[in-house]
Amino acid sequence: MITTRKKIARRIKTLRQNGDMTQKEYCKFLKNSVLHCEDNISISALSSWELGLKLPSAETLEAIADYYGVSMDYIFGRTSDDSLFKPVSQDQLPKMHGSPVFISHKESKSYAWGIYDKDADAFLSANGIIKNSAKLKLYKYSVMKP
Repeated sequence: MITTRKKIARRIKTLRQNGDMTQKEYCKFLKNSVLHCEDNISISALSSWELGLKLPSAETLEAIADYYGVSMDYIFGRTSDDSLFKPVSQDQLPKMHGSPVFISHKESKSYAWGIYDKDADAFLSANGIIKNSAKLKLYKYSVMKP
């Protein structure tokens, strides 16, 4: 039987890998984008989370779940429904006008939430305007139905 600790470890690693991030990139990403903390998250700490040797705080797990648009039940392995966080193909974008989209660009090591503007074929984000490109990995956030 897989323990809850191992399930959490798998989910943390899966979310990192789905974002095409190395452990080093993920540590920086968590610090700056998710947790907004001054303390560094070490690669060894992240590694111990991903191996199930240690667990992050409840606040950290909640911040990760909120950022990726997944439920805490998903993080804890109680459901496999990650329907809040789905890849978006380029041909689906026109239908996403005005909708929030998580944008991942591995080459520039940038990750952000943005609102898609079909007229400009770009994303409006806190980081500024991000022009659409086939190199971007896009994910949509949708509200889970009760």
